[in-house]
Amino acid sequence: MSGHDADEDAEALAGIAAGRRATLRSILAVVTFVVGLGWTFETRGDVITAILRHEIDLDGEPIYEPRHEIQRRALSHIDFARFHERLVPDWLAEQNEADTPAGRRRAEYAYRELLEEVAPDRNLDALWRELHDRIAADPIASAHRIEYLLWAHDAYMDRIGQPYRLEASAFMRGTHGHILARTYRTVADVQTPRGERVRVLRRLDRAPITETWLGRTDREEEGAFVVADRVLHFAVRHVWPALNAALDERLPERERGLAAGVRREVGAALDGYLLSVLTETAEDQQALLEAAASIESRQECGSRFRVFGIPYRGLSAHSRFMLRRALVASQGSECPDVTIEEATQLVAASERLRAQQDLEVALEALVALASRSVAAHELRHVADGPSADLACPGCDARATPLARAELSGYLAAFATPGLGYLAALGACSAPVPRDPSRWPDASAIDLATRSTIGACDRLAPTDLYARARRVERRLFGARTAVDVPGLFPRSIEVIRRASPGLAGR
Repeated sequence: MSGHDADEDAEALAGIAAGRRATLRSILAVVTFVVGLGWTFETRGDVITAILRHEIDLDGEPIYEPRHEIQRRALSHIDFARFHERLVPDWLAEQNEADTPAGRRRAEYAYRELLEEVAPDRNLDALWRELHDRIAADPIASAHRIEYLLWAHDAYMDRIGQPYRLEASAFMRGTHGHILARTYRTVADVQTPRGERVRVLRRLDRAPITETWLGRTDREEEGAFVVADRVLHFAVRHVWPALNAALDERLPERERGLAAGVRREVGAALDGYLLSVLTETAEDQQALLEAAASIESRQECGSRFRVFGIPYRGLSAHSRFMLRRALVASQGSECPDVTIEEATQLVAASERLRAQQDLEVALEALVALASRSVAAHELRHVADGPSADLACPGCDARATPLARAELSGYLAAFATPGLGYLAALGACSAPVPRDPSRWPDASAIDLATRSTIGACDRLAPTDLYARARRVERRLFGARTAVDVPGLFPRSIEVIRRASPGLAGR
């Protein structure tokens, strides 16, 4: 861009800015920055437009200002639970399959139902009309705009006090772009004494999309997020079996050394009765895990039977039917779908779990405690700020910003009294990639565990909190310890009582 062109653009922008409540100095600064990077107004005009529309600030952070007055009476006519749990997922699922005339009609019908729900509120109506148009046209071409609109939806939900959140990702299938969405309800929203926010989310949609994270911090000013469904998976598969000392030798090698510390933390936090419920049923849960692992081990030879999720309340009637059918079909096979021993183990353990009173209550208390350990990690990210700005004087100079940030989170969680062994179990139970050095999270886990407990397959020391704190100070310098909110819930309702685990081909 020539100097003459830049002056003309700056002059024009200044006139627009006067009507948009932006100062000439701010706009000129943005234009100068754009010119300095060699961008043209034509190719990066979206940045300027977004600033003038009050959709990003001068630091590039997204903002959302409702274009219309918020009317509480209009909002009272919207069923936000139905909208997030059914209408949004249904529309996107139909839209992803709208490659035939009939498919497009179904997608349009689903959209009309969605739009009718939010129609009373002009702000939501405008957001979802534009989202529909961009997703229906080409979600890949409009990926950045769609990302902003979805973020704006979440910001608006927060502003009007609705406990819902929506996240989505775009991907290519064949020659067409598609959108996968996840919808959540906030089941806990608390703050630390320093004002750092933690929200615990529960999945609403039934889409076959599984998060790979227990917690996440995207923008520090929004606080930390913990996904209770994923924490439930971690608690059921890894924490629950560790509560019975008699099972230590049957635990995965990388988890055995932490079991005693986990028992101390859980024993100190949970009600005695609920702890006894979990301790007495831990062997049955371990039996389910072992039977499922035995079945999965025959995939390579052609076994087709699967256990979809480890049932913590017993097999459903459909699961039992599928199990019996697979057992009959497996007779005489050199690679059976399921053996009589595995079927017996699954049914017997499930029967005992089904008969156990207050199991859901006990598990939801365990999920809340495990969520606290995840929150400790994420709150460190909130306090640290952007990973690119995190100083680590004691770190290897070759460590990436993301690896340093994750290391900071793990050490802070390990150092948190009452939660450190649970946090370490979460780290050691994570899948290990073939080359950990190429994955920031894996390399951070490796360094955090080696510097505090020696290795995941060793007996954890009894002074983990103090060790982790010393390493944290040595690497990152003196800093305030993580403070998980005292109002963090002691139980998180996350179990769908009517949906026991399913098994089948």
